[in-house]
Amino acid sequence: MDNKKKLRQVFKLEINNKSYYVKRLFKKRFRYLFNFNSFKKLFKGGIRSFRTLKKLEAIGISVAKPIFAVVYRRGTFIFDSLLVTEEVKSISIYNYLRQTEKITFQMRKEMILKLAKFWAKLFNNSFLFKDAHLDNFLLNFKEGSFNIVLVDVDAISFNPKFLPSSRIEIKTLARFGASVIEALVDTGIPMINKREIATFYQEFFNRYYRKVDPKEYLAKVNKAIIEKLIDRDKRDLINKAEFLDYQNQI
Repeated sequence: MDNKKKLRQVFKLEINNKSYYVKRLFKKRFRYLFNFNSFKKLFKGGIRSFRTLKKLEAIGISVAKPIFAVVYRRGTFIFDSLLVTEEVKSISIYNYLRQTEKITFQMRKEMILKLAKFWAKLFNNSFLFKDAHLDNFLLNFKEGSFNIVLVDVDAISFNPKFLPSSRIEIKTLARFGASVIEALVDTGIPMINKREIATFYQEFFNRYYRKVDPKEYLAKVNKAIIEKLIDRDKRDLINKAEFLDYQNQI
């Protein structure tokens, strides 16, 4: 059960030899009215997550299959909502890294390429993922290969293309990048290197719809990663990430 901030609970449910996850969002406090994302959840709760999952499915992003969502209303605001999804037989990338003694070069490359495709597809369809980390991505292994499946979409929002979003996208990638650096250090897996970063961005820009200067874009992401690590009091991790040109950017 996940009881984060006492605002949600997650249960596993077994019915007819099939497994489901039930997420309950409940008892929103008035102070959350001052946070826009939480404000939206007050009105839509699990239904918003259900719709997001369906939209991501429609654009070809693998997600935990949504079954249904219900809400309990008292007046205008939602006090309780439930979201039910099918269980994905998989393991999060974070847990996989933590439990695997050695990851092959090919496995690392495949994960990097698939994550690059994910971010390009997300941005191309005007979605933002403001709290992405390796626990959000599951590895679903089948017949010697694997697929990346997204399970937690509470932090995903839609950003219309007519709004300027490149700066927000850079910050989004920076949050993810900082989380990846922390996860690699935490799990003891060798840090991502310049060659792997080049592989990620080559695949990303091959699929990204905006016309940007790749070097300038990458420099902005790296600078934002450094700022994020400093904000998280993780300055010591900057030196571990050799691809960050920290001497010129702090």
